[in-house]
Amino acid sequence: MISGIANDFWNSKRMADGTSSRLTTHVLNTALGIPASHLALTVSRLEVAGNKEHWEHLTVRCTNSDGRCPGLLTNDHFIDATYKVRFETGDYWKEQGITSFYPYVEVKKCT
Repeated sequence: MISGIANDFWNSKRMADGTSSRLTTHVLNTALGIPASHLALTVSRLEVAGNKEHWEHLTVRCTNSDGRCPGLLTNDHFIDATYKVRFETGDYWKEQGITSFYPYVEVKKCT
């Protein structure tokens, strides 16, 4: 089980110097009581043009040894919009030698 996927996810109180991220995450593997390190994730933003919508992929990253992914989207690139983070949980559990029910988890948030 992975817990804390959205923990600190939309933290708007980061430094305003453009080097830190207003978009953060901390993923924990509660089955083992450890951070979920090396978990791949994709950040996308909903783009609207007229009456058409599409998800624009912004970055693909992996969590560090602490289950965090610092600098996901710097303040310089963060705008008020709808964001989606897709966590590749199936691949993570496969690496652990465990079968996963969910191949991925998506979290969406409007700012």
